[in-house]
Amino acid sequence: MPKRPQDECPVDFQALFTAAPEPYLILDPELNIVTANDAYLRATVTSLGAIIGRHLFEVFPNTPDNARAMAVANLQASLERVLATGKPDTMPIQRYDIPSAGSGTGFEERYWSPVNTSVLDEQGDLIYLLHRVEDVTEFVRAREARAEQAALLEARTQQFEVEMFERASELQRLNDALRDATAHRDLVLDSVAEAIVALDSDWRITYLNDNAARQVEAERAELIGQVLWDLFPPGRTGALRRQLQEKMDRRQSGRFEHYNEASPRWTENAVYPMPDGLVLFSADVTERKQTELHLQDMRARLHSAIRVAQLGFWEMELESGIV
Repeated sequence: MPKRPQDECPVDFQALFTAAPEPYLILDPELNIVTANDAYLRATVTSLGAIIGRHLFEVFPNTPDNARAMAVANLQASLERVLATGKPDTMPIQRYDIPSAGSGTGFEERYWSPVNTSVLDEQGDLIYLLHRVEDVTEFVRAREARAEQAALLEARTQQFEVEMFERASELQRLNDALRDATAHRDLVLDSVAEAIVALDSDWRITYLNDNAARQVEAERAELIGQVLWDLFPPGRTGALRRQLQEKMDRRQSGRFEHYNEASPRWTENAVYPMPDGLVLFSADVTERKQTELHLQDMRARLHSAIRVAQLGFWEMELESGIV
């Protein structure tokens, strides 16, 4: 009989198989283990003497405590497809736990990427199954870790969105309450007779009521932010400015009267300091002052007439009856 080409090949295929870096397992058509290379034995934490001649699923049974692991059924179905068709069958990643090293009962979680291939003889009959696996446990764990991180990030994002919505709702509620309170404040302050002006430390108007706006004949919105002294002609605010500046510098409250020659009107003013400025309450007392001045003038005239006429006079307090 002539020699076949492979009989003359000097390559030691057994040595190549044993030293191959990828894990390989050879099965017979009844799924009994024929041999395995060193990489397979390392990956599955087994020895050749412990597995050779035994049925595949006797050596690697399904995980007893993991009902979801369909490793045996999936692998058996793939091997049966190869037996039936003779074509390679690439399986998706499988969880196939292996017995823990040094433990008779425990299992170690592992994930594999298997490919099953037929080995034919010269007549084309299937004589072996070549089971190649790649341990992808670290890849699967890394992917699961990323998925957990993504899920955690998604959960935190949703929680943040909920918190932001709650904060926005609370802020809206507070804004509504502030707006209502501001409207109520304006309603109250606009109903008083005094002109009310709030000023910051640079004499800019931060608030004024309707009466104050009417006194300078301007819209309230136009006056907010303006410097108080820019609203009056130069030289007409000297006495008032001195009084207010004194109260601003000393952070003191006080009362004083002021006569505005441009109007001409009298005002009675009350000043109250604030952390960043002051508040001025100003009441128009022109009519009262005119009455007082008229009475003073009449009294002076009466005393002059008495002195000229050389007459005596007396005064009586109406409430007490004292003369």
